Amino acid sequence: MLKKQFILFLITVFCACSSDDDKPTEVQSTLISSPSFEQALIDIGLDTDGVLNGTVVIDNIAEITYLPLNDANISSLVGLEKFSGLKKLDVFNNRLTTLDIRQNTALKELNFSNNLISSIDTSQNTALTSLVCFNNQLTNLDLSQNTLLVTLACTNNKLSSLDVGSNPKLSLLYCSKNQLSAIDVSSNTLIEELFCFENQITSLDLSQNIALTALYCNDNQLISLDVKNGTNSILLEFNAMNNMNLNCIQLDNENEAKMGKAPYGQWFRDENSVFAQICIVP
Repeated sequence: MLKKQFILFLITVFCACSSDDDKPTEVQSTLISSPSFEQALIDIGLDTDGVLNGTVVIDNIAEITYLPLNDANISSLVGLEKFSGLKKLDVFNNRLTTLDIRQNTALKELNFSNNLISSIDTSQNTALTSLVCFNNQLTNLDLSQNTLLVTLACTNNKLSSLDVGSNPKLSLLYCSKNQLSAIDVSSNTLIEELFCFENQITSLDLSQNIALTALYCNDNQLISLDVKNGTNSILLEFNAMNNMNLNCIQLDNENEAKMGKAPYGQWFRDENSVFAQICIVP
């Protein structure tokens, strides 16, 4: 009798274990609201069912580090938050009006140029080193938490101010075609290229920017321009044209500049703008 009961017990345990083992693993998916976004994921092999059903398996996307979505006619990136391992995102040339990257905290490089975005929150993206966002509708850009930023390209937006005081590693700054009346780069001593043309800037002090190799500040309202930084010899690209109230440009060597010696001979300026080591601005 005891032997029979023991056999029945083993059969029950075996059946229970077999039932648990055979139970299918639940597949977790996330919502993809934009058919264009989902189609792009299908095209690059991340949405493996190949069907436009508004979802994608999270396991397929969680560890992806680079997501190329340019020229895909995308209007919404709902679902992007599940790309938790994302380090580089290219989503330029689309129809985005909003972009939420607050949960993509590993992000290092972001390019959302040629969209319709008016604001972007990068406060949670402290690993960001490159932000390229030209040709949008941005009216404000808070970069106070992006202390590792090396490249900033925000040309052709609607920015009336731009604070880069928290970005000491900044090397490339392209902020042309905005509505800036001033730009302070005194703490950005690593800047190599500064393109700030077609703004409303009245004063530009580059005396601390010893790494500067290219400056395009043409088509502003400059009254004062100081490039006396001790390293004019490496400043090979210079354009300060169309600043009709800029009567004096302060630089390292007045005599060499007047003789047209390199690099000064290739520095473009208005005829009324003279070179001097000390400029007295009225």
